[in-house]
Amino acid sequence: MKGLSSIFAALLAVVVSGCYDKADSSTSNLPLLRTHFAGMTQVIQGTNASKLRDVWALPASQDVRKQALDKISSAPFQLWQKSLPAGAQNNAKLLRPLLDDLVTAESFIELNGAKAQFDSVIAAQLDDQRAHLWSTNLWQTAMAWKFPAPKPLATGSGWETHANGITLQFQEQKNWVLLGWSAGKLKAIATLAETAVKSGRPIPASMGSILELDADFPAISRYNPLIAKFHLPVSQFIISPHRDGEYLRTEGKFILAQPLKWKFEPWKIPTNHISDPLVSFTVAQPIAAALESIPGFRDLGIVKTPTQVCGWSQGSGTFRTYWAFPSPDASNTLHRVGPKLEGFIKRFLEKPPGGLIDVTNRSQIVWQGLPLMIPSLSAISSGDSDYILAGLLPPAPTTKQAPRELLAQFEGRTNLLSYDWEITENRLTQAKLLYQIVDMTHLRTLVGTNAPTAKWVEQAARKLGNTVTEVTLDSPKELKLVRKSPMGLTGFELASVLRWMDSQGFPLDYQPPPPAKHTPPAPKIPAK
Repeated sequence: MKGLSSIFAALLAVVVSGCYDKADSSTSNLPLLRTHFAGMTQVIQGTNASKLRDVWALPASQDVRKQALDKISSAPFQLWQKSLPAGAQNNAKLLRPLLDDLVTAESFIELNGAKAQFDSVIAAQLDDQRAHLWSTNLWQTAMAWKFPAPKPLATGSGWETHANGITLQFQEQKNWVLLGWSAGKLKAIATLAETAVKSGRPIPASMGSILELDADFPAISRYNPLIAKFHLPVSQFIISPHRDGEYLRTEGKFILAQPLKWKFEPWKIPTNHISDPLVSFTVAQPIAAALESIPGFRDLGIVKTPTQVCGWSQGSGTFRTYWAFPSPDASNTLHRVGPKLEGFIKRFLEKPPGGLIDVTNRSQIVWQGLPLMIPSLSAISSGDSDYILAGLLPPAPTTKQAPRELLAQFEGRTNLLSYDWEITENRLTQAKLLYQIVDMTHLRTLVGTNAPTAKWVEQAARKLGNTVTEVTLDSPKELKLVRKSPMGLTGFELASVLRWMDSQGFPLDYQPPPPAKHTPPAPKIPAK
């Protein structure tokens, strides 16, 4: 996929750039959003991040990028419309080619909220031809949005216009274009212009990174309900080529609003139930708060909410994915939960297909009647611990235990909250099929096999290698993420972004696929 990170940055820019009617709830000293992107032209001309470059060159990557940016080009008008003069018109075709430049060229974005009077700026390093296109298209966009005819700047190359309390200014400095807007003074664009005059660049050159992103998500949530749903903390990311030359290295920092009350617990791993060949393996703690936030979880009658989880997926079947939750007296817990499961499921699915079967001689509850999957809950034991085992298929006998080298990656690390390893090709395919089954269960229209996102999965999956993610607690209010990956995202994250791109609400919202006109066919399971 072409420049997922840059598309995301451009997307966040339009998500928050046009909202002038809400108070800023920022609790950090960061702007709403700040990004510095090296541009995909620089990435593909380099010798590192070879897996990203390979995926970039795929025909399907071209199509996915076009689909995403075509939709994003209409978002600025949708967001600014209430703040614009009467009669303003959407002219997305003028903004569309500028988004291409934000993907390919080096760029900088800084967006500020109400506390800074929304003073914001976008900068891109462009040649004269593209700079002229930006000036022309932005000028025409301002006119379509019913701004007065822009006036040339008294000094330098550029123009400015003002309407409804919003000042919009465009400048050309050296080989950079600058676009600034504000409900007050234009400080951000003035600062960048001054720096460009002195040093030839409005911003310092990056020190080898591909993308640097700072986001005050709690404040951004005030402007976008979709982001608000995820309750994300203030976050900072740096994505760079990994030293091996093939992969990307992501370093993330999450600044929590409240200290995390957590004391490390020794990992409990049901080793005699984990069978090779594996395509993923995960451990995480603490998880009690996340489980209890699920609607209906507290009604299940679980006396002690699990505080950690171990998950894995086997390569011997598409849906052999399991999660083991340490649970004292697991058999009795499952017995209490069983009668309440149907009500729990109906919170998410009004008319669930099939039915639940209590297999008492196995301490197991099986959900039959779903396409391709047979979800189950089982009470199991391993060593001196009991577990509730959730699976998309009933567990199969263990034939070959997980390699000791895998378990050694996280043992003894008392500040580790989460460790995740996966073969991203397998996990991407599994996630895509799982989403299809969810849509089938809800009788929704399935994305066609000729859709750009479907073709991208088909072409790109085999080029993806492994992804390893670790999250540690650096201090009570700061988490650190380190990831080695081919694309910067896990398989499930990639599938989720693709699904979002297919949504009619993209990029400002997410809407599930519309109801199907007839029963959709079962998704095709790829050959092993």
